[in-house]
Amino acid sequence: MINLILPSKYAEALFLAAKNNNSVNNVKQDLDFILKVFNDYPELEKIICHPVIVKENKKNIIEQIFINKISNLTLNFLFFLIDRKRENILKKVYEIYTEKTMQAEGIKKLEVETAIKLFDLENENELFAVILFINIPLVASEIFFTKSLLDVFIYFFCSIC
Repeated sequence: MINLILPSKYAEALFLAAKNNNSVNNVKQDLDFILKVFNDYPELEKIICHPVIVKENKKNIIEQIFINKISNLTLNFLFFLIDRKRENILKKVYEIYTEKTMQAEGIKKLEVETAIKLFDLENENELFAVILFINIPLVASEIFFTKSLLDVFIYFFCSIC
């Protein structure tokens, strides 16, 4: 199990800073963009997380790629992670930050996992019909299926609706 104490503290600090600047959603979008770039260019992430590469070089690379594309708050947060040699926790910080933004908006994650197949659905539209039938408010369309022994779907819903 991954230790979440450190990423939680960093995510909380970033969330509070973003909240004080009225930029919670902007920082979330910045983090989405950064993680997309890292996913699209895995070698970049390896360079940024490599322990032998000097932190000034890492910061220069980050600045060249993300300057004027993300907020100063997010850019400075990345620099702070690099200065503290914590760049490897960015993905966990992102996950926790995302949960915090959803929590602040009153959105909860519903995950259903069963040992038997709940639904024999051909496509996402049939799942939407089931969700509407059982009266779960529709606020997000992120649904993930697994094709395994367990039938799993994850759905986000609004707890205050």
